[in-house]
Amino acid sequence: MKVPTVLKTVLKFSLVVGLFYFLFQKGLISTQVFERAFSEWPLLLGAACLSLLGQGLGIWRWQLLLRSQGIHLSFVRTVELSFIGLFFNVALPGAVSGDVVKAIYVASEAPGKRARAMSSIVFDRVVGVSCLVLVGSISLLLIWGSPSALRIVGSIQAFLIACGCGVIAFYTYLFALTGKWDPIHRGLHRLGERVPSLGGLSRIYDGIREYRLHKRTVVSCLILSSLIHVMVVTQFWLLALSIGENHVPLLALAVVVPLGLLVTAIPILPGGVGTGHAAFLFFLGILGSERGADLFNLNLIFTLTFAVVGGLVYLRFKKGAQLVHPRGYAPHSHQSP
Repeated sequence: MKVPTVLKTVLKFSLVVGLFYFLFQKGLISTQVFERAFSEWPLLLGAACLSLLGQGLGIWRWQLLLRSQGIHLSFVRTVELSFIGLFFNVALPGAVSGDVVKAIYVASEAPGKRARAMSSIVFDRVVGVSCLVLVGSISLLLIWGSPSALRIVGSIQAFLIACGCGVIAFYTYLFALTGKWDPIHRGLHRLGERVPSLGGLSRIYDGIREYRLHKRTVVSCLILSSLIHVMVVTQFWLLALSIGENHVPLLALAVVVPLGLLVTAIPILPGGVGTGHAAFLFFLGILGSERGADLFNLNLIFTLTFAVVGGLVYLRFKKGAQLVHPRGYAPHSHQSP
């Protein structure tokens, strides 16, 4: 391992440890709260089951999108690559860093379809984020005028509603405009002609536009994503109950949890650490709870568990079927086990 890599790893680990120490010192993370949560193990078990089921549905969604791009991986292989992505979401900064690694791995599985592989992952993320926004926006409308909604400041309400409208506009744009009338399509192709190194952007966008021909798949993925996010919100609600935060309404959580999860995608520290703590402290604080950091940490346990499983899968791949290194992104020859 090169010295700069070692220094980066040490620095990253030090920042994480320093952050947790700061949170403990400020009383924003409590060992007593964790003890209470684990004493309510049926609630934790229910949250864990929802988390695992959500991962399974997410993998199924991605496989549907891969098949629409002409990439046919077995469900087992899709599971393996998905968990490797979960591992790199924690190993690298941000909560979406593993997407890039997954794209390289899929490209090694389907030679000549690198752009289509990336298109499937980008669109998978778009579908996930768009449904996350819709769940938050619809929940806000459902509790409109309630005490919980009144606590959510107007700027956040406006942001959610605007994002919800943006999601509707995006899918309208995607399915209504053909290549002849699509300015983004024309612009990216012109950019690729002028700057050949950026030609991949137009190919990825072309892959995304392919989903116009697979409306049933897109609708199925939107339904799956909505179900996943409802389960995620329910998972956080069970975690809140396990630490005694019984006063936080489920629909109010459905508004703030999507916002907190969106913030975790900011690539500062691995697994959304830091940004996730700050986001959940703020958004749960709006609802009258001071235990947002504890809630995020309980959910982080599930994230780290999946990451460990993904790390084991990655080590198995490196040993028995050489894949790419996450740092160099240079694929090796690969054989399916």
